[in-house]
Amino acid sequence: MFSISLFADQFLPMYAKAMILSIIKILMLPITAGLLFNHFLHGCFSIVDRAIPKLSRVDITIIITVITAAGRNSLLNIGAVLVVLVWVLVLVLVLVLVLVKNILR
Repeated sequence: MFSISLFADQFLPMYAKAMILSIIKILMLPITAGLLFNHFLHGCFSIVDRAIPKLSRVDITIIITVITAAGRNSLLNIGAVLVVLVWVLVLVLVLVLVLVKNILR
């Protein structure tokens, strides 16, 4: 509690039951449904098996677009820095992967 009162000027009410139900609805139900579908019906509907990965990519793209559009003004302020940081992260990851690959040879 000390750290919360140190960093926050006021407390917000937290409704644990509502938060848990929201997490279950948003995360757990779709993940569970996907795992059950994949386990029990994989191969039964070949058109669905081929379409789901493409549909997932489209859905993720739409979600990211909506989130990005909502934070447009702040992204315009830090956009160039963000691009540079992402490129640095990608280069570091590539270097790490190359080093690990060379070590495992």
